Amino acid sequence: MGDYTEMTNKKKFLMIFLIIGSLSFATMSIDSCQNLTIAGETYLLTEDISTDEFYCINILGKDITLDCQNYKIQGIDKTYSIGIKNEGFDGVVVKNCKVSGFEYGITFSKDADHGEIRENYLSDNYAGIYLEFNCTNNKIIKNQLDDNSNGIIIMFNCTDNQILENTINNSWSGNGIYLNNCENNIIQDNKADGNAFGIYLDGMSNKNEVKYNTVNNNGVGFVISSSSNNQITGNTARFNENGIVIEWGSKNNYIDNNQIKNNTDYGFYFQDDGSDNELQNNIITNNARSDLYFEYSASGNFGNNVCDTVEDINKVNQIVCSGTGTAQNGQNTGMDGNGGSNSETPGETCCLPMFVLVLISGLYVMKK
Repeated sequence: MGDYTEMTNKKKFLMIFLIIGSLSFATMSIDSCQNLTIAGETYLLTEDISTDEFYCINILGKDITLDCQNYKIQGIDKTYSIGIKNEGFDGVVVKNCKVSGFEYGITFSKDADHGEIRENYLSDNYAGIYLEFNCTNNKIIKNQLDDNSNGIIIMFNCTDNQILENTINNSWSGNGIYLNNCENNIIQDNKADGNAFGIYLDGMSNKNEVKYNTVNNNGVGFVISSSSNNQITGNTARFNENGIVIEWGSKNNYIDNNQIKNNTDYGFYFQDDGSDNELQNNIITNNARSDLYFEYSASGNFGNNVCDTVEDINKVNQIVCSGTGTAQNGQNTGMDGNGGSNSETPGETCCLPMFVLVLISGLYVMKK
């Protein structure tokens, strides 16, 4: 009798365990635009959606997972529209979604923390992924973004986020990855190709790590504008108009072990009098007009770089790099990529393209 009772109790315990386990892994299927309200729930999209609504999927609970299972959410390019919206809820995961035709593809905003946006495909939106207003400790991982006006935009005090292994192509009117007034983020192992700007740190975006990214065939590979104390390390910038631009008082940035090659204008362009930037151990070669150009005086630590041509080195007053035909202390050679004389006055032809690109970026990013 005792053995029977013990066996019965074990069966009851097993049944309770299985019930709890099944509840823990419960999912809910959806096939239309709607609000997701059950905290901790996993929602599975089961078919494509086409909509003219302003907000298609509106996430209204913490720890919700939306798995679109590679189904598509298609908008009609309506102003202010959002494909998937998370306004202020923590622990949200959005994955395997194809989102097109919205002003914003996926948005996290207003203190939405500790979430993930991963392995989504975003195309033909104004901004593919958009974070704003105090979003922290989120991960944006392995997303593919094609033919959006901007790929990934992160603005207004979003900190400690990780932007990893994303591919951003053909944002010709805007940015691959754009930060404005955001600190302590990691931008790593991304690829940006065919954008107006590959990776852009703007408006007091300080103390960020930008490392091991590949930024090719953009208008400008990297821009550091009014931003300081960033680490730009181990990146590759090739076949852009300009490889790296530092402007508007950006200071104390550490730029190390990057390869800046084969850009069609300048490899590295100091556009204003930013101070105390450190340029170390970079290979800056085969850039069409000049490998380095200093538009105004610049102070900092420039050493162990390899380059061939430098313009206005007298504005730095130190040896910047070594290589064939390098301009050394106090020389203003204006040399071209072949070591010959450049008949243009430094700065005359560079500034119009840069101005146009900056204007374009400002118009698109500050649209709202």
